[in-house]
Amino acid sequence: MWASCTAIAAVARAGNYVVAAAAGHSRALFDTAFAGVPVLHVGLHCDLDTLLVRERGREGRWGGLAESSPDVHDGWEYDLQFDTTEVTADEIASTILLRLSHVAQSNG
Repeated sequence: MWASCTAIAAVARAGNYVVAAAAGHSRALFDTAFAGVPVLHVGLHCDLDTLLVRERGREGRWGGLAESSPDVHDGWEYDLQFDTTEVTADEIASTILLRLSHVAQSNG
């Protein structure tokens, strides 16, 4: 995971917006890899029942990840958080883009 974090951080350092999923890895790993890069931490949550339904609907993946990761957000603090059972992907993307545009305006 460290190599992929540092590679993604290098792309960000080159001036690109990137999205990286923590996938249960520690905040410290990401903070180290992205040191000096402006970061917007976004937490996506949903209830376990919804997560299990989504997991069963994904082909090519093994089951059990949803039930084995109740602490996936431990140690993380987020700038934005969304409950994906209540908000669509388009709404989440719009909110993130709006936040990024405000950050860019205040830094520009």
